[in-house]
Amino acid sequence: MTTRIYSILIIVFLLMIGTSSCFAQIKGTNEDQFAFKTMHVFNLKPKYTADELQVGLEKFNRLFVKLGHPDCYYKLWVSSGETNHEGYLWESSWTSKKVYDEIHKNEEYRELVRKYMFGLRKMFKDHTYYKFQEHLFNNDPEPE
Repeated sequence: MTTRIYSILIIVFLLMIGTSSCFAQIKGTNEDQFAFKTMHVFNLKPKYTADELQVGLEKFNRLFVKLGHPDCYYKLWVSSGETNHEGYLWESSWTSKKVYDEIHKNEEYRELVRKYMFGLRKMFKDHTYYKFQEHLFNNDPEPE
């Protein structure tokens, strides 16, 4: 009797794994189509300037255009002074996960990462990372 219960539990467990991975694949495919942005909020270490960071980011932006993705970019924002926080925001904008993956697998991009990205991140005094996905309007009728 115990063996039978054990066997049934294993079958149920395997079915749950299979079902959840199936749903994850469907969900992942759908999410791959959404545009998204990432944001790095940080302060610069005193020995670095925003101009140095911007020069590095522009090298990546030129590559994105060369690869046929001018809507993907890195952009540096600085606190406007109207807040109590003095700092920077590094925005990354991607048209889809598929394009993001394509760019990040590109050998020229990887070379820029090796040459510049690790140095750029060393400029951060502190750092918080955010990721935002595009919100698509649900076309279902409004409830009455």
